[in-house]
Amino acid sequence: MSDKLTILDLPRRRAWLERGMGAKVRDLFGRDRARPLPTVEFVTPDEARRRRLPATSWYRFDEERIGIYLETLADPAREWERLEHHTLHELLHWTWNFSATLSGAADQIDHQLSNIFADAANEQRAGLENPWARAVVSRGRRLLVADLLSPSRPDDALWEAALLTLRAHTLVASRGWAVLDALADRDDPEAAATVWSRISGEIVAPGPSVVAVWDRAFAIAWMAWRSANQFDLLDAVRAFRDLFAEPKSAEPPPSPFGLDSHEGDAPPPEPHGAQGRGKPTGSGGQAPEDVPDLGDDDAPGDGPGVASELEALSENAGVWRPVVPHLSTVVAETITPRPGRDLLAMAQADGVELGRRIKASRAPKVRVRSERGRAVARIIARVPDASRPFRSRAVSEPELTPDVFVAVIVDTSSSMNECGKIVAARRAAMTVAVACEAARAPYVIVTSRRALHVGGDGTDLARTSAALSGMTGGAVDGLSTTLGPILEAVALRPEPVRVAIVLQDGEPCDPTTVGRVVEQHRQQGAIVVAVGLDLTEGEAAGLRAVFGPTACLTTAAGLVRDLGTAVSAAIARSVRSAA
Repeated sequence: MSDKLTILDLPRRRAWLERGMGAKVRDLFGRDRARPLPTVEFVTPDEARRRRLPATSWYRFDEERIGIYLETLADPAREWERLEHHTLHELLHWTWNFSATLSGAADQIDHQLSNIFADAANEQRAGLENPWARAVVSRGRRLLVADLLSPSRPDDALWEAALLTLRAHTLVASRGWAVLDALADRDDPEAAATVWSRISGEIVAPGPSVVAVWDRAFAIAWMAWRSANQFDLLDAVRAFRDLFAEPKSAEPPPSPFGLDSHEGDAPPPEPHGAQGRGKPTGSGGQAPEDVPDLGDDDAPGDGPGVASELEALSENAGVWRPVVPHLSTVVAETITPRPGRDLLAMAQADGVELGRRIKASRAPKVRVRSERGRAVARIIARVPDASRPFRSRAVSEPELTPDVFVAVIVDTSSSMNECGKIVAARRAAMTVAVACEAARAPYVIVTSRRALHVGGDGTDLARTSAALSGMTGGAVDGLSTTLGPILEAVALRPEPVRVAIVLQDGEPCDPTTVGRVVEQHRQQGAIVVAVGLDLTEGEAAGLRAVFGPTACLTTAAGLVRDLGTAVSAAIARSVRSAA
């Protein structure tokens, strides 16, 4: 994966591509609204070649899995339009189609021609039925016009005609069906010929072997596009083939239609009796699958919006506001954000569990919740109806905020680059960030060398993850200079309990100064917990010598348990001493 940040590093937009679009397509066009959504995965061209995947985006009928190519383009807006279009395209295959084998395809030519007709039919139908789908298809097809109108032609008349039909469809779709809207009867073959006459001047002219039967071939293809039944598509394929001479070989030339086809144009045979995809399956009492809450709007913005979001996410961390300003004596430090989705995904489960452990360290608080009513036949009532339409209820819930503030200081010395320690520190810091978000606790993450603001204090998790992923060690740790100002800034927080977690790889470069600072602030009520990940015996001894009883020695596997225990115990000791 490239180090360049991509659209998939924006969680809201990734959720839209992975789940939100599927839920919308199912609601708009699906016959079974309880059907589980397909799995969507994103692959780079290099990964596709390594795994021998199709050279286009694809949909596998047997696994109900969609693959979308992730290409890092110079223009994020263009890449967003491409991703949306390809995802919608494959979702339409999932919604309406089943494998050509189940519909009676006799050979690879039937497979590829039926795929071409299904590609066009699905987008044509979705665009005619729904304005949102029409807009997505139009934007996507506009990206393909230049490539499709290039004068490349297979040697075989059948494939030349098929390529021309796909080009014609693309040109029509790219114009938002303005041509179709001018026609009175879209199912009339003569109307199809009229459409062809309007666009034929922009497409490379058919060869001599095609031109004699072109009007009829295009009418057959047009009727296939408007079909809602895949068996009709196969009938159109057979009629289309009958117009032309038999191919020179049983295997057609490399398909020129591999733009975004399902199964890479040629699905492998499915087991006998396999269920036809796209047919009603029955809900079986299942509730629709949960999808992300994307807010009031279905889609998370347009292409230009992606560019601004990526620009904000890619901002160099070296110019972010430090928690402790005016540390001019510390060596310069910058962080260039990198893709952080993998780091965030790894930290999610552990972070939620750690959040529960931190929340449990505080006594439950009594909170008041209100239940909103609804209007039924002009009577405002709760569901189920009750004598009080709006009722408040008191509940006891373990709550961390607003009593506790967490500061994470990550050692960014050069020694952290050894043995993957910085990798463990990134994951630990990200886990604390997710935990604090889950517990609704205010927090901040800073570096030891320059006290750079890496996360928290209003920074969303996507940006925090991107900054942590780009964070590396260099020069001295800086703790002897930065720890005192950081703890002083933490002491000014309004929360009565303030916890500072130092992610360290052993004894600091200046243990005497750091030890003195830690002891001084502990006497003033600060809670300082040092966390050593995967340390040797010598490193562990150095950590204990400086940080004393609150030194938490753990491993990556035991981070949640050990860190949760250490922080909870430190908070409990602080509360007892304050009492």
